[in-house]
Order: sequence, then structure tokens, then C-alpha cells
Amino acid sequence: MERSEERIALAIKGLRKALKTLEDVIRNPSRDPVRDRDASIQRFEYTFELAWKVMKLLAEREGLDCPSPRSAVKSAYKLGYTDAPEKWLEMLKARNQTSHTYHEGTAKKVYKSVLRFPALAQAFLEKARALMRA
Repeated sequence: MERSEERIALAIKGLRKALKTLEDVIRNPSRDPVRDRDASIQRFEYTFELAWKVMKLLAEREGLDCPSPRSAVKSAYKLGYTDAPEKWLEMLKARNQTSHTYHEGTAKKVYKSVLRFPALAQAFLEKARALMRA
């Protein structure tokens, strides 16, 4: 396997694992909803980071430069890895707000985005798998 393909495969594997941890905390709530929310937000944060970095690697493989999450999302759309760039940019906004979740209102708002993220990330992974095989 070529080095860049190997890096992409490892990054996708890491993203799948991170996404599973996020899905687990969402699907299996404890008796403490605030703790569940906070855990979900933290897991969303690192899962989103891995997702945009996978997008970056895929774009770089095609010769595109992606120094930021925004540029990686735009490149992923351009290359056909997502058909929902506006949703990814909403998730980026939520990700950027995670450092302010000490504010209850912000935490609740970010959490609403977190609950929508797994489906978006799964769709991206499916498209990435299909396009990488092609």
C-alpha cells in the first residue's frame, strides 16, 4: 500500500473508532444527563478533529492544499466525499464553541449539533470508502 493510502486508511480507522465512542455515549445514557452531555461534547470535539483531518488527507492525495477545517470541508465537497458542506460547516461552528461549554446555553446548543453529527460522519465514511475503492 502506498504511504499516503496507508496514512488515509489509518486515519479512517481512527475516525471510525472515535465515532463509535461518540455513538456509544449518545445511545447508552447514564443517570446523569449533564455528564452524558459533557462526555458527548468532548467526544464530538475529537471526532470532528479526526474527520476534518481525514478530509485533509484525501484532498492532499488529489493535490489540494487544506490548511484549515473549512478548506478541508470545501475540498471534500469538491471531490464528492460529502454532499452536505453546509452541515459540516455548522459542525465546525459547534466545534469552535466547545471551549465555551462552561456556559449552559452554549453547552445545550452544541449538544444539539452533537446529536446530529454521527449520521453526517457515517455518510462521509461511506462515501470515502466507496470513492477510495473506485
